[in-house]
Amino acid sequence: MKKPFASFIVVNFNGEKILRDCLESLLKQNDSDFEVIMVDNGSRVSWKPFVPKELYNKLTVIENPNDTGFAPASNQGISAASGKWIIIINNDVVLDDNFLSRFREETYKYPNTFIFTPKVLIQDLPDYIDSSGLGVFMDGIARCRGWQEPEKNYRLPAEVLGATGSVAIFHKKVFNDIGLFDEGFFMYLEDLDIALRAVWHGYKCQYLPGISACHKHSSTVGKHTIEKAYLVERNHIWVALKNFPLTLLVIAPFYTVYRYLLQGYAAFTHQGITSSFFRTYSWKQRIQMLFMAYRDAILGIPKALRERKKIMRSRRVSSAVFLKIILKHRLSWREFAFKD
Repeated sequence: MKKPFASFIVVNFNGEKILRDCLESLLKQNDSDFEVIMVDNGSRVSWKPFVPKELYNKLTVIENPNDTGFAPASNQGISAASGKWIIIINNDVVLDDNFLSRFREETYKYPNTFIFTPKVLIQDLPDYIDSSGLGVFMDGIARCRGWQEPEKNYRLPAEVLGATGSVAIFHKKVFNDIGLFDEGFFMYLEDLDIALRAVWHGYKCQYLPGISACHKHSSTVGKHTIEKAYLVERNHIWVALKNFPLTLLVIAPFYTVYRYLLQGYAAFTHQGITSSFFRTYSWKQRIQMLFMAYRDAILGIPKALRERKKIMRSRRVSSAVFLKIILKHRLSWREFAFKD
């Protein structure tokens, strides 16, 4: 049996309000050479009423009894996929009808590139960018490149650090080479972790403005929740421990302190994501969140160091080259602190 050109991986968790639009956008693709693997993470409402009947002949569903997290569920989908290209999309993403056909055309332009990221627009503000790849802050936190900036500024292809988790395209050989997502992350920053591992192995990621999608940002967990903050604060430590060169790893905690100071100032002046977070949660809740995040991050240090040893043993680029790439794609602290 002929294997499909692409496998779409959709992780669903309580997506009854958004799943149908996502799956219908797959059904409307003008290139039909694909399969769909949906991993349902124990949704409280059955996914069945939200799947178009016409999609069933392309659909494989993996049902988990509970929420295993985005990273483990994505790995289940990747392991079950038979396509040459793995396209991971959030259940709150809607693809353009020509997404796959245009991507197929683009691959011929970049024969030595095996990771791609499309132009992802904010669903409610389609003239503004949701993501055009990943940017990194110097303590192991990531943010979408171009977030909330005018779409007209991102119409040229570019080499970027990595693909964001909302829509990420990998050749299957990448996973065979560097491994799957780190399941310990559960969700958030697993895309940065795998991007940095790919950099260590010499892979490049290409931004393709000619293929696009729309994304309803953080619709599963929420935009400013304390659960999201906990996962980001915990996971960024593991990202740094696993992937940062020693010189950057030593100074990363100072960047974290600087980030906290900037976020505190942003909250005090009612700017950015931190301001709404501070309004929603008390000092006690925020301190408890940080305590739990750092406690759990410390408990995960032995595993992170074991993973670091594997990465350093199999790397194909020097620390100097890796650091040069990180510096090229780093984002300013002001951008992180003062944007919503």
